[in-house]
Amino acid sequence: MNGIVLAVLAVAAALPVPPLDENALVLNDKHIEEINSQHLGWVAGRNDRFEGFTVRDAKRLLGVVIPENAPSCVHNTSIEVNDYPLNFDGRTKWPTFVHPVRDQQSCGSCWAFSASEVLSDRLAIASNGALNFVLSPQDLVSCDKTELACGGGWPGNAADYMQSTGIPTDSCEPYVSGSGAVPSCPAKCKDGSAKTLYKYKSWKYVAGEAAMIAALQDGPIAVAFAVYQDFFSYKSGVYKPDTSSGLAGYHAVKAVGYGEITTPDPVDCDSAHKGLYMCPHATTCCCAHDTFFTKKCNKYQCCANASTCGDQSGEKPVGCKSAFSSKDSPNSTTKFWIVQNSWGTSWGDKGYFLIERGTDACGIENGPLDKGCPLSGEALV
Repeated sequence: MNGIVLAVLAVAAALPVPPLDENALVLNDKHIEEINSQHLGWVAGRNDRFEGFTVRDAKRLLGVVIPENAPSCVHNTSIEVNDYPLNFDGRTKWPTFVHPVRDQQSCGSCWAFSASEVLSDRLAIASNGALNFVLSPQDLVSCDKTELACGGGWPGNAADYMQSTGIPTDSCEPYVSGSGAVPSCPAKCKDGSAKTLYKYKSWKYVAGEAAMIAALQDGPIAVAFAVYQDFFSYKSGVYKPDTSSGLAGYHAVKAVGYGEITTPDPVDCDSAHKGLYMCPHATTCCCAHDTFFTKKCNKYQCCANASTCGDQSGEKPVGCKSAFSSKDSPNSTTKFWIVQNSWGTSWGDKGYFLIERGTDACGIENGPLDKGCPLSGEALV
């Protein structure tokens, strides 16, 4: 299969993480509460998409498989980020050309969805709507023999296939592999008509923040990244991974834009010692410990509200985190990518998520293991 292998040994060497209990439920209320108590800039919760799923069930959806001969990502250092808008959302620029969120269901076909969706959008943009339809991920799953169908695939191989062979519309060859079953490659459309195939004229890797920003000006791009277990619980905000939650696998998605948000300044807990005890905006300063004689507070916690403050025993109440000093204050500006997932609209923020930009979070800018490089292409019109 074109030298495709799961990069298990490479992961173990490069990313030491605790093993996941594959039989445990992937949604864990205690873990969700712990994430939210840290005020990380994103909100965790129970996504209907994964109710009842075990870790093993969820991992089946992570279908990026890294070939032995995958190239390392090469950065174009000549691109200047300042040449482009500070914020950009393809959904706003091309509201009828960036197609809706889809659901790969229980097949590891994320690679096929990411690849086909990016070509779909870029074809509509390049043709100014003359060729505006959703293309078929099923064709890639059933017909691209360099891949492993529901067992996973490689975005670069999918791009090669879409340049050399092409794929039909989704109405011609609808998605039927949601259960994991993969039919043989059909010679004709579902209705018996001949397939019309749509292709890339060319494609290229666009590794690094600057190259991704430049490529997004012409349409969405395909990206791959490492998924940690906390990601399954993402609901909103700018995701920053908790790598200690355990590496679940690699996933392919469609990036549609980028931006940045400014967080309000933190609040001072103690006016007599400005900058020494601070809490994030919209949280409450709670005295966690005071001196016996003077009753002056010498330790603070940041809690959601006054009712969760607890007592002055020195123990951290559930849902709270320790106050910080001004020198440890988090950055007030957070940069992010806007990304469309293929887990349906009952996951995340109506099927979308934001992830930290400029830090190569989860390998999304340089590719997981520096090999799953972001890619962009020119649709053949």
